[in-house]
Amino acid sequence: MYMSSDAIDAYSIATLAGAPYAQLLSQSLFTWPLIFVLFTLPAANLLINLGYVSGAGPVLTFARIAPIASGIGWALTWLAGERLFIRSLTAAQNLIYLFASIRKRLDWAIDCDHSYNDQFCIELLRMNVSHGKNATSTG
Repeated sequence: MYMSSDAIDAYSIATLAGAPYAQLLSQSLFTWPLIFVLFTLPAANLLINLGYVSGAGPVLTFARIAPIASGIGWALTWLAGERLFIRSLTAAQNLIYLFASIRKRLDWAIDCDHSYNDQFCIELLRMNVSHGKNATSTG
């Protein structure tokens, strides 16, 4: 049976179900694998198998099991949508920077005559001068 990529993405969120505990439990080499094996793997297995057997999305799948459990499907859908939104913002930001950097001269990167520059700004096209005075040796 074919499973859409949206459903796979929604069900893959369960794989990271134990991730918030990673920071708290990272000091123990025994506790983290135990939580992963006992909670995360069964949850991911359940969600993937339920989605495959039902052939529906998470909301309809959990609503068919028990109408009161449709909130789990809505929560998975919300998490997948939130993840998609954040990734699309990151992709849009990368595209903005890519197209802004294609220009021949990047004024914001090499000039110091902008309102947001302070006295510590150094123009990159200026000659490299370390001292303002000529160094002369006196004998």
